[in-house]
Amino acid sequence: MENAAENVRKFAEDEKIDVVFMMGMAPKAESIERFLGVINIKNSSLFTAILNAINEMKDPNLQLTPKDVDFMSGLFYMQENIKASRKQILPVIKNLLNRF
Repeated sequence: MENAAENVRKFAEDEKIDVVFMMGMAPKAESIERFLGVINIKNSSLFTAILNAINEMKDPNLQLTPKDVDFMSGLFYMQENIKASRKQILPVIKNLLNRF
């Protein structure tokens, strides 16, 4: 998207966001695809902690496969376990944020 990086940076600045965590999904013919992305804005330790948390999740295991996406030096993944939902992932992220 045109100006996507600029818009993400502005949003992060306006909302005082240190790390952007994205979840997305795309419907396919007979299923869906799920994606996760993490972009460091200005907190490398939080960025690394989020990456470790999502990669080490066991219940449920997200079965993450790295995606080759060149956007704002972020790391992006295809989530192979499509049954794992935001309702299971976001509490892990929230618990992590409480420690920062």
